[in-house]
Amino acid sequence: MSCWLIFVLFILVEVHSKPTDISSKKSCLDVLKSAHASENFGENVAHALHSITVRELRKFESNVTEENNIPTINVDLTSDQAILPYAPDRRGPNEDLFSDDAMKTVDEVLSHMDDPNYMIKELNTIERLVHAFHMKTMWSSIRHKYEMNKNSPPTSSDVCLCALDVENNGVLMMLRYIALIFREPELIYGNQLEDYGRNNKMSVLGHAMLCGYHNVRCGVEPNQQPKTRIQDVNE
Repeated sequence: MSCWLIFVLFILVEVHSKPTDISSKKSCLDVLKSAHASENFGENVAHALHSITVRELRKFESNVTEENNIPTINVDLTSDQAILPYAPDRRGPNEDLFSDDAMKTVDEVLSHMDDPNYMIKELNTIERLVHAFHMKTMWSSIRHKYEMNKNSPPTSSDVCLCALDVENNGVLMMLRYIALIFREPELIYGNQLEDYGRNNKMSVLGHAMLCGYHNVRCGVEPNQQPKTRIQDVNE
C-alpha cells in the first residue's frame, strides 16, 4: 500500500490526529516501516499533500470539509502562517463558470498570474500550471489505489496513530522544508540556480526544482545538484 495512501486514508475515515503513546520519532518510523510504508514516508506524504484542496479530497470522500486536519502549505507567500493545519477550500474567482475540473484549476492559477507571491516564488505562469497539473496527476494515482484498498486498511492502532502523528513521522518537518523552498529558493539553491537555468527556456527555479526535487536527470553532474532532501541538508 502506498505511504501517501495510508496517510490520506486514515484522515478521510475520520481518525483524528492526536499525539501517540509511542515515545519517539524513531519509534514511529519503525512502526510505519513494519506496516511496509516507505522509508521516505514523511517526504513522500508531504509532497503528495502540500497543495491538496477540499475539491480534490472530495474525489476521495464527498463529505470532506475544511475541518479535515490535513496540513498543507499556504499558497499566500506573504502570510506569516507558512503551514496551514488543514487543506483549504481554495477556488478561482470564476469557478462557477466552468463545469470541468481542469478549467477550474486553470482559472485558479491564472487568476494569480500577476502575483509574484502566489504558490511558488520565482515560477512563471506556465510552470505554476505545470505544477498544478502534476499534482492532480499524482492525486489521481493515489485515488485509484485508495479505491482498491479502502476496505482493507491496516488493523494496527499504532500504525494509524503514527501515520497521523505529523510531528514525529517526518511529514511536518518536510512540509516546512518544502515551504522554505517555495518562499526562499535562494536560501536552498544559492548560486547553483544559474547552473540549472543555463541554456534552458524554463525559469531558473523551475529547472532547479525539476532536476533536484523531482530527481530528473538534466545534464548536470550528480555532485552539482542542489540539496533538496532533509537528509542531504543535514549531511
